[in-house]
Parts: sequence; C-alpha cells; structure tokens
Amino acid sequence: MLALAGAGESDDQPLAVIPQDLILAEDQKALIVTGANAGGKTVCLKTLGLLAVMALSGLPIPADEGSRLPFFRKVFVFLGDEQSLLDHLSTFTAQIRHLSRVWPEIDSETLVLLDEFGAGTDPSQGAALAQAVVDGILERGAYLAAATHFPALKAYGLSRPGVRAACMLFDPKTKKPLYRLAYDQVGASIALDVAREHGLPEEILERAGRYLLLDGPDAGLVFDRLNELALRRERELDAIRVQRTQEAQQVAKLKENLKKAQDTLIEEIRALARDVVQRHEAGRLGRKETQKALAEARKRLIDESIAITGEKSAAAPTGAGMDFAALASGDTVRILSWDKTATVLEKDLKRQTAKVDIGGVSLWVGAADMAPARRQAPRGGVSVVAADQGSSSLGLVLDLRGLRADAAEAEVVTFLDGAVLRGHGELEIIHGKGTGALRREVHRLLKEHPQVASFSLAPEDRGGDGMTMVTMK
Repeated sequence: MLALAGAGESDDQPLAVIPQDLILAEDQKALIVTGANAGGKTVCLKTLGLLAVMALSGLPIPADEGSRLPFFRKVFVFLGDEQSLLDHLSTFTAQIRHLSRVWPEIDSETLVLLDEFGAGTDPSQGAALAQAVVDGILERGAYLAAATHFPALKAYGLSRPGVRAACMLFDPKTKKPLYRLAYDQVGASIALDVAREHGLPEEILERAGRYLLLDGPDAGLVFDRLNELALRRERELDAIRVQRTQEAQQVAKLKENLKKAQDTLIEEIRALARDVVQRHEAGRLGRKETQKALAEARKRLIDESIAITGEKSAAAPTGAGMDFAALASGDTVRILSWDKTATVLEKDLKRQTAKVDIGGVSLWVGAADMAPARRQAPRGGVSVVAADQGSSSLGLVLDLRGLRADAAEAEVVTFLDGAVLRGHGELEIIHGKGTGALRREVHRLLKEHPQVASFSLAPEDRGGDGMTMVTMK
C-alpha cells in the first residue's frame, strides 16, 4: 500500500494522506494511469519509483503485510521537463535523447516510469510513439508505469494484453480530485475544469468550450459517467472491506471463547475423574459407585462437547505436527497423555498405532497420542500400573494376573472408563493363560462395553492368548 499526499490543499490546512494500492496480475507488467491534472498521477509514479529504490537498497517499505515487489536492479525515470537552450533540446527531444541512451540497458529486471511521454509534439504522432515505446519495453520483459492524457494511450491500456489501466478519481459534482486510484478504468483530463479551479478567466473558458464543440464531439461526458460509476464501485468495495474485517474479528472472538470453554470443560472432567479414582483407591467409594460416577463424567463430557461445538470432540490432546506416515523405527516421540519420551519400535499404518519403548517397557500407542519429542527425557518410569492389591489403572496397559474374575471386573470397567476420559485409542489387558476363566470374563466385559470398537488376542510374540488388545471408539 502506497501513501499519496493529497495535493491542492490550502497552505493553512494539513495535507491529507490517502493510501493507494498498486496492483498488477501475474500476467501484467504495465500500468497506464490516467485522470485529471493535479490528480495524483505523477505522485503515484514517484512513490512507486521511490519504493523500488528503497527495496533495492535494503530498506523496509511502507506496505501492507503480504505485499510483493519485483526485484528491480535498474529504475529509469522519464519525469519532468528537461528542455535546454544550451543543448538545443525541446521537451520532446530531451525525452527521446534520454530514452535512446538507456534503451540498450532495459531488461527483465528494469522498472521504467514514463510521465507524459510523447508530449511536446503533434498529439497523434506523440501518442503513436508512446504506444510503440510501451510495446518495446514489454517485449524486453521490463515493468512499466506511465501517466498520460493521450486518448489513444488510454484505449491502449484497456485493450493491450499485459497492460492494466487505472485512473485517478475526481468528484463528479465539484470536479475536484479525490486522489483515489480505480482500476480497469480510464479517466477524463477535465482540463477546462482544472483551469477554472486555478483562476483562469471565465470568458476564456467559455471560448475554449465553443472551440471544443466546433472541433468535434466531446468524450468528456462519457468519461464523467464512467468516473462516477468507478467511484461508486470503490465506495462499495470499501464498505465490503470494512464488513469483512468486522466479521473476521467476530469469528476470531467466537473461536477464542469456544477454545476457552472446551479447555475449561476438559479440565473439569479430568479433575472429577481423578477425584473419583482417588476416593475409590482410598476405599471411600465402592465399585458400583465408581463405575457410575465415571460413566456420568463421560456422558457429561460428550453432552457438553456437543452443546459447545455442535459435534463430538475428543477430550484428549492430538499429536499436532506429527507426520505418522514418515515415522520410522528408532525415532523419538513424546507420549502426550504421560508427557514422556519414547522410542519407536514398529508401527501399524492401518490401525494408526505404533509400538514404543518407554523406560524399558513396550506398548502400543495411537497416533493421536504422539507428538515430536521436545527433548530427550531420562529413562525411567513406566506406564504399566499393576492391578494387584486392588489398585486401579488409568494407563495404557492393565495387568490382571493373580486376580479373581469378580475382582478383575471392577478393574476392567474402571480401566476402560479412564481410557475414554483420556482419549486413548489402543489398550492392552494382560490376563495370563491359566484356565482361561479370567480371559473369558474380560472378553465378556469388552463385548458389553459401549466404547469398545474391537478386541483380539495378541500375537504370539507379544503374549498370545495371555493378553488381549483393545481398540476404543
């Protein structure tokens, strides 16, 4: 975004700064700027040239985030009147000599700025020469910005591929410039109105108007109408931009509130689950009461998540930034639910699980429970909690060996409820081989549990029919 200072203000009033956007499509390399005298065309070209030189010098430029500027190694400027009596140069010949001198150096890393190029000679020939020069510059792959009053060059800007037309708007009622750049539009020069604004006697202006009518139809009325339509479009676009900004702010606020509500809900449910397990372990809560409390906590989590988001959402953290497909044996990952570092032993792409080693203990972990390791954690500590002596496990592995079938039932239900609350997808239950009674009781409970998707005996190398692998919904 470029800042153009509003010209034409009185000396006792501060100059208004009006931002401008200079925009070209990917297939465009030239901008033809038209409009009224003292409307900001030359200031627009000067600002573009200044920013190009600042960027070449490594200086930051005043532009919106996301703006891009081509890398210009050379900037050639045709600006102002270079006529000279000593060098026998008129305005026109000075422009031609300057162009002839730099022409061999124009290439794809060049920016050329043309201000009223071709003026100072016959208008039809000057316009034809200006169009040919623009053609030649584009053929060399250079970028170009030009300001002109030539009607032929205005039409050229609307019809030539690779060229974009723009005009500096003016107020159709007061005929004063607005210093706003409108694209894909050409503007009238309104020379008579500018002359009136700057004090030329009215009788001269009336006579000029009569000569203009004698000379042929005036295109000014058409340009006035086009300018009015372009101004209306720019104002509508401004209103749309303001509305979009407000809507984006509202959406961001809603997302922030939603995230806070979700985090608060998850923390409340986890605290409730920890309290229930602690009371059960201390003997203050019986097996059925514990199961009921955990089931109610799970139901509340699901119901309130749906109420907040409108859809089911997992309470467990997800493995953000983890590319599971690229995970290889020997890689180090972090297990989110335990905040421990583990080493990958093997992975199952179909089931999206990986076998990892945590402190010398091997277990299977779902992809959603893994993230890239932050640091190498010291070995030590395991995620296997034994179930003997009546303790409850909320880990990934439950060891029931040595328990009676009726005692193991409470441990399995509590284990599964805890896994649901923590969002674990893959579990292991070690029941041993023995007579098979404990295994049958575990399988019966798994079949009846609503959150169990499937289960199967482990492969022989991982315990065979002495361990059951469980997949949660």
